[in-house]
Amino acid sequence: MILFFVPFESYPTKVDGTVWLALAYLGICGSVLGFVWYYEGIQKIGPVKTSAFNNLIPIFAMILSVIVLGETIHGYTLYGSAMVIGGVFLINRF
Repeated sequence: MILFFVPFESYPTKVDGTVWLALAYLGICGSVLGFVWYYEGIQKIGPVKTSAFNNLIPIFAMILSVIVLGETIHGYTLYGSAMVIGGVFLINRF
């Protein structure tokens, strides 16, 4: 559906080397390593327990936003994080 808008977009004529490094990082670390470790987790502890760890992705994103971007953490964020971690613990414990 977005193919309609392609002719109206402007594209850079030259892409900086840091952009290519960022794309390589996303492709290797974000995709390849993520999927390899995910499937290793499925193999070792099973699909139900492994899929519960997907709920931790927003928590790690929050931690990285504090470290990299200097964001602030609020009380409701900590409360929600504690609930998610508690849920993952309960799923893997029982």
